[in-house]
Amino acid sequence: MLFPIDAETLAATTHCKQDHRCIMEKDYSCGTVQHSVSEKVIFVKCSYTGYCHYKMSFGSSYVCHCPIRKELHFKHKK
Repeated sequence: MLFPIDAETLAATTHCKQDHRCIMEKDYSCGTVQHSVSEKVIFVKCSYTGYCHYKMSFGSSYVCHCPIRKELHFKHKK
């Protein structure tokens, strides 16, 4: 694991179709955070075009509800 992720966060990420590649593979990109609203909502420019349970289209970007992605952004600044 590239980043230490809280066990609660991992347990909450039950719908990941990418097998947590964002924290397991060094070269995997889970999208660039463009903007955040408090610590609840993040807007990302997502390079992954397939289905993701945690992303929702919002204009030209996506709202990401992935618990791991949020922790990466707010705790690890990634």
